[in-house]
Amino acid sequence: MKKFLLIGISVMLTFGVVACAKEDTETEEKMMNSLSVFEDGSVESVIIEDFSEDYYNVDDLTKMIQDTISVYQKQDPDSAIVLETCEQLEEQVKVVMRFNSAEVYSGYNSEDLFVGTIQEAYDEGYDLNMILTGTDKEASQIGRQELLGMGENHIVILENTIEEGTLRVNCYDTILYTGDGVSRIEKKKADVVSAQGFSVIVFK
Repeated sequence: MKKFLLIGISVMLTFGVVACAKEDTETEEKMMNSLSVFEDGSVESVIIEDFSEDYYNVDDLTKMIQDTISVYQKQDPDSAIVLETCEQLEEQVKVVMRFNSAEVYSGYNSEDLFVGTIQEAYDEGYDLNMILTGTDKEASQIGRQELLGMGENHIVILENTIEEGTLRVNCYDTILYTGDGVSRIEKKKADVVSAQGFSVIVFK
């Protein structure tokens, strides 16, 4: 799923998206795969994976990730990637990484991620011919023309590589519309379920 991250992890892990279902909401969120976008343009990725085999070693995994970061930053000297957390939690491992931009996230993970205004997405050639559903009570739908009329609002276009489970996406402002396979669960939070293609979130 993640090109650079998985080069070494694939030798150590059997990958699958795992969400730890617990009664406490905060604990549950901490144990979910997630992607957070921030107003300064940075992106935080949280990956939770199985880590139950005796031969798995979190120190080796940490070193492997740091090595892949170094390799990538030699290719892109302007990139800034920080491994914030790599810890074993019982039979799972939690990896938290911070990227200075969506472009760097895309390059490191070989996954398309766009975060910016709708006008910027259009200028970069993204196909905005889509139907989105509003998050208000009426759940109104909009198409390409209405979307282009919201040019100063923001959009997340995420290449969906989830094989199973849910990806939590945290935005820095109110979510207004979502595409297929995406549902808003709170004002600034949406869940992406297993689907093919791209997942879309429009927010203020």
